[in-house]
Amino acid sequence: MLGLESLKPLGSKFIEIGYNAEFTESLGESLKEKYEDVAGTTLMNINTRKQTLVPKIQQLLGQVVLPECGGNQGSSEFLEFVEWTKKALEIIQQPVQPKKTAPSNVGGIDFGSLLS
Repeated sequence: MLGLESLKPLGSKFIEIGYNAEFTESLGESLKEKYEDVAGTTLMNINTRKQTLVPKIQQLLGQVVLPECGGNQGSSEFLEFVEWTKKALEIIQQPVQPKKTAPSNVGGIDFGSLLS
């Protein structure tokens, strides 16, 4: 997948990777490009699959939830499910994007202030 015949660890610990002489700027850029290629394809597939959920959720609302609410579209139970469904559809329809930057706060440690 990465075009390498074999993989060799760059360090016995994660924190050692950046200090390995083989971890050059060009290697880092190459890995970044490969990640973005793979992530872009994967995310595109996720976004496509998410869109197939929309009609299924709408069908579930009409064919399962509505009958269980006595077929009454004005019932408080059904209206509550409609609101939940709207929120779910809003979340689903947001495209997934690859993260370009590392978080500055991990595990309660503010790395941004440590680095400045």
